[in-house]
Amino acid sequence: MTTVGLIGNGSPPGFTAKPVEELHGDDDILVICATSRLSQALRQQQARAMVQAGHTQWTPLQALTFDQWLASLQTEVSLQGLSEAPLLQALPMDSAQERILWEEVIRENLLDQAHDLFDVAALAKTAMEAHELSIIWEVQPQPHQLNDESRRFIAWQQRFMARCAQQGWIDQARLHRALLETLLGCFHRLRWPKQVAFAGFTRLNPVERQLQSLMQSRGIELLVITSIESKRSDTTAAPVQCQSYPDTASEALAAALWVQQQWQANPQARLAIVVPDLAGSRHILEDTLEDVLMPSAISPSQAEAARPYNISLGLPLSHKPLVQAALMLLQVLAGADKLPQAALGQLLRNPYWSDATKEAAARALLDAAMREHLPPAAPLAQLQAGLCQQMADRHGEHRQAPQLMRHLDQLVELPPQLQDHRLPSDWAERLPVLLRQVGWLAERKLSSHEYQAKEALLDAIHQLARLDDWLGRVSYPVIVAHLRRACADRTFQVQTEGQPRLQILGVLESSGLTFDGVWVMGMVDTAWPPAARPNALLPSELQRERQTPHASATVQLQFAQALQNHLMSCAPDVTFSWPRKLGDAELNPSPLLPPTHPEDHKDTPASPHWTKQAAQGPNRFLTAPIEDAAAPPVGAGERVPGGTWMLRAQAICPAWAFYQYRLGAAKMEQPNEGLDARKRGTFLHDALEHFWKDIKTSDRLRALKSDARRTHVETAVDMVLAAYNEDTRHAPLKPRFAQLERARLVRLIMGWLDVELQRSEPF
Repeated sequence: MTTVGLIGNGSPPGFTAKPVEELHGDDDILVICATSRLSQALRQQQARAMVQAGHTQWTPLQALTFDQWLASLQTEVSLQGLSEAPLLQALPMDSAQERILWEEVIRENLLDQAHDLFDVAALAKTAMEAHELSIIWEVQPQPHQLNDESRRFIAWQQRFMARCAQQGWIDQARLHRALLETLLGCFHRLRWPKQVAFAGFTRLNPVERQLQSLMQSRGIELLVITSIESKRSDTTAAPVQCQSYPDTASEALAAALWVQQQWQANPQARLAIVVPDLAGSRHILEDTLEDVLMPSAISPSQAEAARPYNISLGLPLSHKPLVQAALMLLQVLAGADKLPQAALGQLLRNPYWSDATKEAAARALLDAAMREHLPPAAPLAQLQAGLCQQMADRHGEHRQAPQLMRHLDQLVELPPQLQDHRLPSDWAERLPVLLRQVGWLAERKLSSHEYQAKEALLDAIHQLARLDDWLGRVSYPVIVAHLRRACADRTFQVQTEGQPRLQILGVLESSGLTFDGVWVMGMVDTAWPPAARPNALLPSELQRERQTPHASATVQLQFAQALQNHLMSCAPDVTFSWPRKLGDAELNPSPLLPPTHPEDHKDTPASPHWTKQAAQGPNRFLTAPIEDAAAPPVGAGERVPGGTWMLRAQAICPAWAFYQYRLGAAKMEQPNEGLDARKRGTFLHDALEHFWKDIKTSDRLRALKSDARRTHVETAVDMVLAAYNEDTRHAPLKPRFAQLERARLVRLIMGWLDVELQRSEPF
């Protein structure tokens, strides 16, 4: 079985086709791959071939991506001093550094409009892409082709390159272009392999094509990697199938059942599920694969067990709960002067802060009490004092959390120490210390996956030190914002154990790979071919002329056809599928799919639930499913409170009636700014109580003149508001708000007393 195939039909002019099985590390050959996944697959393929041939040692195959190879060439040119070009002597910027510089240039140009009218971060990302197109793809508009956006971009670009020249920096696009120009003069002084092979490419950018032509003109043999034979050249190969299913969930279930059937027939089969929109389908596909292929994963002990599949698309590091806890703690320190109660509530419920195991119950009770008694936003010190008061009141014996209060004290004490401006490298040393001080991962034993996430976060913090020259001295909130963005931009993928036999891939990641079976799902017309997405800062007609990526529907069609041709020949068993509906919206198949017949429109596959599979498996941990449609009967002598309200709840929702009146569940309070309706009603009742304790009878009420009645009412209202403000369990009312509430209560009570004066019977 092979793992690399040719994209497209035949070999390009001047190229020699060579099977991957004939590659040897000793042959002085360099293989340039379209993706890093493909380069890894090539090395594994070579290793298997060597083992099957009886070799015990061999030279590993040199397989690199284009970017990796260009970086190695640039290093060799620099170390040998072969170029005096100023651009090659500049300091290369990574993507984070380049984006910071673009943001600074854009803010300087937009002045006060930057924050009010524009998303500067998104503009910087688009400008980076436009800059690469202008340098690599030579999209450089003439004056008559410019629109307002293009003129503004050119001004930004000129300022960007001036800043780079001033600081001695260079972006990756100009570095690659300068490297190509340098190689023209010093080609003979570098060591080149005898053969350079290309694998998995649908197209090359102009710099890569020019480098390819340069090697060809200097006598280097160029190869294209192929399989010994096409996966579909076997006469036993099944025809390509095209099927539809009611929705995405049904389609994912069909794909998972197909994998199960393939492995029952051949346990060693290497399979792939390819999805154009992998990000949008990832979660439902992952859940379905677990239910079908690994039902035991529902057990907590199996949460981190190796899966029989690997999903190529990682998630942002900021999505990991452990990292979210760290970022929340750092953000609390940055906004301690006005902290939303919801932010502190999230921390109270977070298992990665303080001693969450021993104090979980107390923290849950404190969260509930905080919702009822504390304002929705307040200084952290005030929220901390409120929690202390909740632990000290008469019900506080179940709310004791000494570790929590120790770490809360640190959160309150540290912000004054973070007021100065420091270099990012200084903050990079300080942030891990801050996290330890405030209780991140305190008393927590980390699993393997959690440890990997922790190390990834610490590495992201360490990378902040690279921004010293780009940011200078910055405040604590600014460095926390940069860390949050770095974690959002960084893809985190748990290390895969072994080599799973099922790969979940995006379409581009599948380029060059072959399998024993492939299922391509989600092939709707809105996803395949991908929609055109020309850069908004450059003239679209010039992008179409240069055939840049995403420039037009024609470019996207050619790209999709090349990849689909490969998908249709990369395995003896190939199935394309698409969902007929997304919610209430009708979907249509991709126009590139083969025609479907009425029998190809499938219903939702029949599959037993994973609980039945687990119960019928060799290790039975689950009993057979039972019907549980009714609550347990009320026992003899058991009293269910609620009266007619229970009957009302039963009529509305039997489940909630059971939760509320049998289990004692109650809805959590939602914090309100100021007073809620219940508290205002309590104020009214308490004020009336104080008034009647003083007046006592209707005769005395009638004896009072209007001004005297108002004085008594105001006195009663003032007593109620003063008692509320003196209660340390919650924040006192703000003066203006208290004044409005006082006027409201006086008005209501005076109106009610007018009604009382109309009564004929004394009381």
